[in-house]
Amino acid sequence: VALAAQRGGGNGFKPDFTNTLPPCQIGPYKSWFDADKIVSLDPWGHVPQSIWRERLASGDVDLRPTIAVTKSHLELPEIMEAAEAGVLRKDGAHLQDDGSILTTKAAVEPVWYLPADAKRFG
Repeated sequence: VALAAQRGGGNGFKPDFTNTLPPCQIGPYKSWFDADKIVSLDPWGHVPQSIWRERLASGDVDLRPTIAVTKSHLELPEIMEAAEAGVLRKDGAHLQDDGSILTTKAAVEPVWYLPADAKRFG
């Protein structure tokens, strides 16, 4: 986006949110509804494309996700050896039969809610 804006092609840019929803359900939790509880990230940052669907489509707002959630299979030799030795139990949900582990990763971009942040620091 920055490169397109620099070249003059950024005007009218509209991101395509196709297939960008998280691969699993995260939240919502009670603390997400209290503005004083979370001040350094947007707890809804992984789903703005669904929460603000109508406003994004109409062009009223320009939002980007601030949290990216992915799932992966990791093959770590130490874990695989421990699973083969019976030290770790293969459950099929977290530790697979082949010794790989299923993980969920979230990359979080800080987003500050300054009124609540200021309240915390007096």
